[in-house]
Amino acid sequence: MLNIILLTVMLSINSELLFTTSSSAAIHNTTKTLSTKANQILPSVVAQSVLRDISRRMLIPQDKIRIIAYSQQYWRNSCLEIYRPNEFCTQAFVDGWQVIATYNNKKWRYHTNKNGSVLRLSTTDIFSNKEIINLPTSIRESLLRSAAQYLNLKTSELLIVQISQENWKDSCLGLEDFNQVCTTALVSGWKVVVMGMGQSLIYHIDQTGSVIKLNKSASGINITNSFNSISNAVITDAQQRLGIDKYQLRITQIQRITTDGCLDLPKLGEFCTQITLKSWQVRVKGNKQLLVYHVHPDQKQVRLNISASRMTLPIFISNRVLHQASQISGLPKQSLKIVKCQPKQWEFNDVDKIEKPLKVSGWEVIVNTYKERLVFLIDHHGKLIQQVNSLNAISNSTLPSRILEKVLVKASQDTRLTVNKL
Repeated sequence: MLNIILLTVMLSINSELLFTTSSSAAIHNTTKTLSTKANQILPSVVAQSVLRDISRRMLIPQDKIRIIAYSQQYWRNSCLEIYRPNEFCTQAFVDGWQVIATYNNKKWRYHTNKNGSVLRLSTTDIFSNKEIINLPTSIRESLLRSAAQYLNLKTSELLIVQISQENWKDSCLGLEDFNQVCTTALVSGWKVVVMGMGQSLIYHIDQTGSVIKLNKSASGINITNSFNSISNAVITDAQQRLGIDKYQLRITQIQRITTDGCLDLPKLGEFCTQITLKSWQVRVKGNKQLLVYHVHPDQKQVRLNISASRMTLPIFISNRVLHQASQISGLPKQSLKIVKCQPKQWEFNDVDKIEKPLKVSGWEVIVNTYKERLVFLIDHHGKLIQQVNSLNAISNSTLPSRILEKVLVKASQDTRLTVNKL
């Protein structure tokens, strides 16, 4: 798993030490760390921050307060999704925790950032499993059994922390399934949040309890897996394109965007379905380069948005290309100009070997020799280079000299180059 620090999203695995003896005593003795799907330990600094805040607010000794549930969360804004009057919240993913503590049957829910330096107390009521009177017992028991099976826990180790009545827009309860036909009709039911150690699950339920569906995209474990999958895909591509170690790369932003079937980045001759996809835009930085990717919702398709990316050709690569162009054209290097470059993956055929073509990551570089444009492919190390094409310049003789002169003067003004270099 990649250990990448995200600035606006959270894909890092917390490596802090476990609770000290004093802080771990505040954790309910029946809770345990999940060993399968959600191996997440609440950092001691977060626990201490929550306990201190409750102690300060309620004048309760810290050692009397117990943390009974927590889960890793990805808050959608800087306010940690708990809003104050007249407050402006920036829209960005914030890595953090949801923590529930108790004392004498009183419960408090906190939203924190990943190290507990920022925390907010929720005013939303928290129910114990027996206190939820508007959710029928049979539905509650079915729900807890389903969550317990999913998380590999006992039902006694789960806590229903939030419940709201809902009118779902269709028979799928707002959760479309490719294998199910959804009938458009209002369906009464509930949305219920269940917490187990290190994980929260959000369920959609109909009024009779015959349909109980896990909202995977809204549940923390799926967000984690989705972000990890997206991270792996774009980091792998960026590593190949830039030819640097993956640990030199970092993801600085992940955000939702709406695209067509080609992720708004069609390939040459590609037919794009005009559908609305909730795709991802991912920004990756490394080695003074910025790469912007569009990622399909299923994370299987990754495309580089070259126009939005900022990539510069390394000096040793440009020198290598200009040297090769000078040998081909017979012109001195200082009279040649690189007019375009972009990262490119290409296939190299070694005539001395029968093996299939070698896939090479590097650059496509176009050099202007004033008579023609030479197109080169070069690997990231500058060792493998080949000319793939030459683009003939348009003959000046086809234009009247008066028009040609005006065009060159205008181009000189726009490019800040002398006329003889155009």
